[in-house]
Amino acid sequence: MSPEARARIEQDRREVLRLYGLGNAWLAAALLAAAREAQSAAPQLAPGECTYNARLIWGIVPEVARRLGVVRLTTNEIDWESRELSDYELRVRAGHALKNIGYTILPGWRMLSRDIGNGNVVVFALDRLCPGRLGDREDPIVRNLTELAACRGRPYDGIWTPAMNLSGELDDQGEGEGLVLDAEEECDVVPLRPGA
Repeated sequence: MSPEARARIEQDRREVLRLYGLGNAWLAAALLAAAREAQSAAPQLAPGECTYNARLIWGIVPEVARRLGVVRLTTNEIDWESRELSDYELRVRAGHALKNIGYTILPGWRMLSRDIGNGNVVVFALDRLCPGRLGDREDPIVRNLTELAACRGRPYDGIWTPAMNLSGELDDQGEGEGLVLDAEEECDVVPLRPGA
């Protein structure tokens, strides 16, 4: 593997750990920022369009962010179908979208289209809203992660953790180590206060 590829993998790993360690409001702000970057990077995807990519960035991700703590969405980001879903139904809809989009490095998309098993920020957020239930065949996220955990010999109890894809590093350090963020790391996103 080239040094550039190794550096990119390490950078992605560190970003996953950073995002995983964010509080709900910060994670919501990061999600909404990524969705808006993806909207700008793919202007051909219109709000209300019936494709997985468009539904993800114009409806699902903004709604997940709203439920986690971001209250200001643009009119185009309000998807009334998603708004009326229960947390579980939103999780299932998001899971279908995530499994049907391809990975891309376009701005915003890089974070949102990351493989579910390797740490996808949408999955982190969904796990906080509605943790997966082992054995749930209707939940594409649970199905994917249950199979992957079995293949990798990693723990999975319905919530994705860094232990799913990190090698022996977690055997040497506590799972929570490396997830504490200082103020400088968190200043990249600014969550909206309720009622703002």
